[in-house]
Amino acid sequence: MVRKILETMEKVIFLDVDGPLIPSPLYFLSILVSQDRSYFSTVAVAFVNKLCMQTGAKIVFNSTHNSHEHFDEFEGKWRSLKMDAIRHGIRPEYIHEDWKTGYPNIVPEDKFYAPTHERMRAIQHWQTVNGQVDWIAFDDEPFTKDSRLIVVDFDRGIDYDSYKMAAAEFGVSDAMKGLIL
Repeated sequence: MVRKILETMEKVIFLDVDGPLIPSPLYFLSILVSQDRSYFSTVAVAFVNKLCMQTGAKIVFNSTHNSHEHFDEFEGKWRSLKMDAIRHGIRPEYIHEDWKTGYPNIVPEDKFYAPTHERMRAIQHWQTVNGQVDWIAFDDEPFTKDSRLIVVDFDRGIDYDSYKMAAAEFGVSDAMKGLIL
């Protein structure tokens, strides 16, 4: 019964950037990888795109990257997290219209940092604005004990194991069906 109700709800992937999309080995390519978002893990991007394709889920970023754009000196313009995600292979049709939570600025007394438990508050606030959704979250911080949080190893990023856990949470029984990386 619960799964039937969830099947009719919109599906959302709340996605952190550092760790899930930018695992630690990418820092060997550029020490500034987190600041300029110069690289995303191609494996992580492929698994996120596949999960969206299989489930109809949309991506909402729940990351400290939500609050800052960066200036691309080569292109001579400012780039948002959404633009960088698309540039690194996230399919634009998989990004939700309301593509980011209020994190980290959901804590008014501190504009630059919020405790990890505030990530859950940001998800709840986003749902207050957009309606309740069937969701999972990829994050390297264990900000809730809810099984919908897929805690990703900062050194590995979103990998096959985290993809399978997320697919199972969304009720996908054959997570590898049609998988093309």
